Parts: sequence; structure tokens; C-alpha cells
Amino acid sequence: LSKTMLQKPKDGQVVQRIPLSLEHQKMLVAYCLSPEHSHEPAATMALLYLMGGIMPTEIERMDAELQLKNLSNAVAPHLTIVGKTKTVARQRPVPVVIGLNVIKANLAKTIAWAKAGNRFRNRQNLLDAATGTEGLYVSHGLRHSLSANCRDSNCRDDDKCTLGGWSASGSASAVSRGYGAGVMFSQSNIERLFKVSQDVHRNLM
Repeated sequence: LSKTMLQKPKDGQVVQRIPLSLEHQKMLVAYCLSPEHSHEPAATMALLYLMGGIMPTEIERMDAELQLKNLSNAVAPHLTIVGKTKTVARQRPVPVVIGLNVIKANLAKTIAWAKAGNRFRNRQNLLDAATGTEGLYVSHGLRHSLSANCRDSNCRDDDKCTLGGWSASGSASAVSRGYGAGVMFSQSNIERLFKVSQDVHRNLM
């Protein structure tokens, strides 16, 4: 039998989209909220990726005026992912429990930045600088970090699916989510999700 030839990863290539350790998440949040870096669109992007698994394509389709109104919600500031999305499950409210003022100040600029292109290198450089690593993490690993943080909290599976825009597993669960979709963007549900998100991100606030 001949040996199976596996492709070797190139130097610096990330093989796995691993979640950030809690310590590196704390370093990332501190970096993104610092006076030196809080004005950078990649910093706002990283915070939104971490809190709600929001991807650049979801950012670029946002209406800045609508989202700034959502962020001004006195009880539960949030963003909404609506309209064209990769899957129906991606349409969701995303509570903003970290860096509200930074995100409000830089959201319009971040939307324009996302529309200009994928900007992968900007995001990669920020992750490397914030965590003191080189090529260990990629930005999509922040969605994995959100998942890990949900798992380590009291967050219900259904709320985890909502926060990250993940499809529910199992036909019964999927049907249940479909029946409840009409109230997903209600004020009462957003306020409830805000408290859930505070618990999920309690170690980063």
C-alpha cells in the first residue's frame, strides 16, 4: 500500500479556526477599547464578531442610520441582522454589551470599510497585535469564541443559536424556532437576550 500524502500547511498558515482563550479575549477587548486603537474599523469589527458572530458581509449590508437608532435603545442597545443573509437563521438581533460608545462612534466608518473589501489582512494584523501571537487565530475564530462562551454560561441552546445566527439542530428544535421567529425582534425578547448576552460575556465586561 502506498502512503497517503497529506498536504503540509504553509508557514504561518492557520490550520484550524480555534476559539481565543479567555485571556486572549480579554486582551483583544482591551486592545479594541483602548484610545490608541478604538477608532480603527477592524477593532469595531472584532468586537461585533466576538459578541454576536457578526461577519463582514453582514456589516457591509447594514443601514447605519437604522443601526445607530438600535444602539440608542435605552434598555437594550443592539444591532439587527436583517434582509439578505447567508441563511434564514442569520437574521437576528445582536445585543451590544461591550464597547457600546466605541461601536456607536465608529459603526458608519466600519460599514464603509467592510464595503471596500474583505480587509482580511487588517483583521489578522489586529488579532496578532492584540493577543501577542502570530497567525494563531483568524477572525472567524471569534464566532467559535462566542460559541465557547455560550457553552460556559447559562445560555440556552436556542438563545445561542439566536445570538450567533446558527441553525437549530434537530427537526423539533428547528420547527420551534420557526414558530417563535415572529417575536425575535420584539422589545421584550431583545431585552431578555441582552441579559443573556451579559451572562455570556460576563468575563469580558
